[in-house]
Amino acid sequence: MILSGAEIEKQIKRGTIKIEPFDPEQLTPNSYKLHLDNQLLVDGKSVYIPTHGLVLQPGIFYLGSTVEKITFDKHKYYPERSGRSSTGRLGMYIHEGEMACLDESAHGLLPITVLKPLRVYPNTEVAQLYFNALNKSKGGILSDGAITQQMKKGNIAISPFCPGQLRSAGYVLRLHNELVVYTDDVLDMKTAPKTRTIQIPKSGFELEPNQLYLGRTVETTNTKGLVPKLTNNITDNTDGLIHPRTLGLDTHITAPLGHTGFNGHWVLEIASRLKGTKVYPGMEICEIWYHTLLGEQTQYKGRYQNQTETIPSLIRDDFDKGLLKSQKPSNTQGLRSEFDKRPSQET
Repeated sequence: MILSGAEIEKQIKRGTIKIEPFDPEQLTPNSYKLHLDNQLLVDGKSVYIPTHGLVLQPGIFYLGSTVEKITFDKHKYYPERSGRSSTGRLGMYIHEGEMACLDESAHGLLPITVLKPLRVYPNTEVAQLYFNALNKSKGGILSDGAITQQMKKGNIAISPFCPGQLRSAGYVLRLHNELVVYTDDVLDMKTAPKTRTIQIPKSGFELEPNQLYLGRTVETTNTKGLVPKLTNNITDNTDGLIHPRTLGLDTHITAPLGHTGFNGHWVLEIASRLKGTKVYPGMEICEIWYHTLLGEQTQYKGRYQNQTETIPSLIRDDFDKGLLKSQKPSNTQGLRSEFDKRPSQET
């Protein structure tokens, strides 16, 4: 069961969760936005991110940290981090994982890789933090029967809907017939990217290894009072087991958790780890799960609401509209000290 944004704020007022600095405007319907601090750890060395930006390169692992310091009751909550859709659409992979590994009071660690050279800036909203409530007798991921019930109640809508795509704990989504690729040599968070559209023929399209492709689902979904989440894994109807995607294909690299109230096609961040991987129009590409929500509900009204096309990243809007507020640096003794305190807990 995932805490709603309103419930996160309620628990902050009660003192069971602390986020410092805290800004209510950073709350989403079921998460809190996290900012990238001005230091990265690369090959054991600290690298400063200047205000004019730093270009991250593919094939290099970067360890960043959040501006925010997070404190929580480990007996009540299991916090997790993931990237945001706007960063994922630029091929910036904030590796999903449990924030609990940082102990109960720490600046969050952000393991980062990129698929294409990308200029990043300090204090950018790059990740989101969500809280799973522990020790709840009800809640969790909906079963196929529960999904069907919620559809009848109008809380879940999937169009077009095919009963054969319903699985034991989710619904399989299919790939539309086009892909979008960036043509810029270097992407920049502050600049509108140049793109090219590729139509996927019935004979299939072979993906270049470790290249970013944006796709979208055939289906549109609409969710109320539940939290949708995409997964690369697809449940096999023949044995009921969950099988990882074959052929080294990633279909939603960094922002699997959606928002309650979202309506539209899902834009997929697709990358192949292997040479010779083909995708086809209408192929089963990922599965959507539905988590229960704890707390007062608000509905998603973000920039990607009602999307019908394969929309590239719109993170530049944060800069153009002045949405990024100045945050104080973490004031730790350096990112290395944050990391070295927990070498056996972050793997």
